[in-house]
Amino acid sequence: MKKIFVITALAFVHQYSFAQTKIGFMAGTTYSNYYSHVDGESDTVDPGFGFTTGVVASIPLFKKISFQPMLNFTQKSAKESYGTDQKETFTITTNHFEIPLNILYNTKTGSSIMFFGGGPSFSFALSGKMNYKSTSNPGDNSSQKIEFGNDDEDDFKPIDAGLNITTGVRLKKGILIAVNYYHGFSNLFVDRNKDNKLLSRYWGLRIGYLIGK
Repeated sequence: MKKIFVITALAFVHQYSFAQTKIGFMAGTTYSNYYSHVDGESDTVDPGFGFTTGVVASIPLFKKISFQPMLNFTQKSAKESYGTDQKETFTITTNHFEIPLNILYNTKTGSSIMFFGGGPSFSFALSGKMNYKSTSNPGDNSSQKIEFGNDDEDDFKPIDAGLNITTGVRLKKGILIAVNYYHGFSNLFVDRNKDNKLLSRYWGLRIGYLIGK
């Protein structure tokens, strides 16, 4: 009898969640940088802007708790500048396939729903480029492809894992506005020296639309 009750309850939750699930799409901008620790010295490069777009789902779990998985294309950018009158600038731009898995707390305010929460996020590098520009020697400007992998000849590791924190509002007509912060924990350096680290950080602002009853 107990097994029948559990199976029936799970079936009801599954049917309810499926019926109430909303899917949609989002797009926005990112503001990212990298934190490095090399040979005992720490440094944070200047942040840069990128863009992001993807699909999102809202799956109710309990009365005020929902599961929000996302599949995103996320671009990250950062730069380092040297000099004043004669400036040299290195810019890194990387493109990623990102999977945030958020657990959200939802509360109704008038005709809108406010939410906040977070969860793990996994990122897989797709491509990247490093640009060098010099104001004193424009002829030295160059661009180089970033190689991702785990071998010594590669530039950065391809997989990043971290914590995603998000908050936002869902309006009555399905419009979704969200802000998130991603804090990477994976060392992106291929360097075998475990004391040397490169960590990813970014803020994101997204606007989207949820489809569903």
